[in-house]
Amino acid sequence: MKNHTQHGVKLSVLAVISALVCTSCGEASSTAAAASTSNSGGSETKPVSADIEVTEFTGDENIDDIRIEHISGSTYEGWMMLIHDPSDITVEVNPNLASGGAAPDLDTYMKDFNAVAGINAGGFIDVGGHGDGSQPQGIVIHKGQLVSGSLTEYSDIIGIDSDNKLVCAGATAQDALSWGVQEAVTFGPIYINNYEDVFDYSTTNLAMLNPRTAIGQAGDGTFLLLVIDGRGPSSFGAEYGDVVKVFQAYDAINAANLDGGNSSAMMYNGEYVNNTVSMYGSRNLPTVFLVKEGEGNN
Repeated sequence: MKNHTQHGVKLSVLAVISALVCTSCGEASSTAAAASTSNSGGSETKPVSADIEVTEFTGDENIDDIRIEHISGSTYEGWMMLIHDPSDITVEVNPNLASGGAAPDLDTYMKDFNAVAGINAGGFIDVGGHGDGSQPQGIVIHKGQLVSGSLTEYSDIIGIDSDNKLVCAGATAQDALSWGVQEAVTFGPIYINNYEDVFDYSTTNLAMLNPRTAIGQAGDGTFLLLVIDGRGPSSFGAEYGDVVKVFQAYDAINAANLDGGNSSAMMYNGEYVNNTVSMYGSRNLPTVFLVKEGEGNN
């Protein structure tokens, strides 16, 4: 049973963040390249572009590879999780996929797969309108095998190859497997490819503000997991273009959109980091990106 309300989780997470804020943030390095200034609260406030600020820094002496930064823009607030060891990222898939049963929520994935952090991943086909996440959208690759979808189906694929590099491309599952992709989900749009902004700004819902989840990888290999809150009084949400700017500020070589809206969720050490649209936490998710520190892509 989840033990928080939407308002309460924000307060509890910020309390955790306050306890974890490093005491020497002026000396801490960040993937986001920008000048730093200190605020009166002791945590660092850092503009990473003209309209994006990083206002909180977190860390844990026992989990050196993970860092969470609170970001904000004119219409949104969100969290960027930096995973410095790319081998710690993996995809997990609905364990009831074969039977067509409901998928777990993010809490359950985290517990069942002994993960320290996680976000939602690909979309789902809402069979019967139940919202149970039982059937993933498009293709899913797990441990180098196609576990859902067709080999010849073409879609936006977001995956991780055998060199722990993020692959964001329009491709078939057959293409992805031939490239050595070990883990992949289907969603989009793709934002950045080889440092180039490839987002189609003629997208019809460009101006919509919504909760967002996205993934990227910086030039030094650091994975960038982003969740932006929306549909709430403190965060209306972000446009696609806002998300592109965030990843550019973090030196992303590749980046792509994941399922957003009611699905957007981020957890760290058993706590929700963001305010999910539902006060009860994450919905049932067909796929997730999990961080299993020190275990590699296993």
